[in-house]
Amino acid sequence: MTITNKERCRIWSNKNRELKRALDKSYRERKYYDGKREQVLERDNWMCCICGMSQEQHLILFNRGLTVHHKDRKGYYSEEKNNNLDNLQTLCLRCHAKLEAGLWSEKTK
Repeated sequence: MTITNKERCRIWSNKNRELKRALDKSYRERKYYDGKREQVLERDNWMCCICGMSQEQHLILFNRGLTVHHKDRKGYYSEEKNNNLDNLQTLCLRCHAKLEAGLWSEKTK
């Protein structure tokens, strides 16, 4: 079986796309969390700190991983970043959205 030039290009393109995604992800983690995102997820046992949703449940429900939240809201867009481990917490998308919208009390922050 011979592979056509078109198929070779498609295979090469897919490999490059996967590599680009992996590089983009590691770049974002360094940029937004100083590379501490994985540490926070492990510390919080890969579960939302508010509702307890697991990473597996989150992947099934939202088709993406749990989020990491800056408690004091001094993240990437802030002039003064605060990426200390005690300022970061694992949240599901629902709880993160509610927290950002101000629907949770100050206790959950």
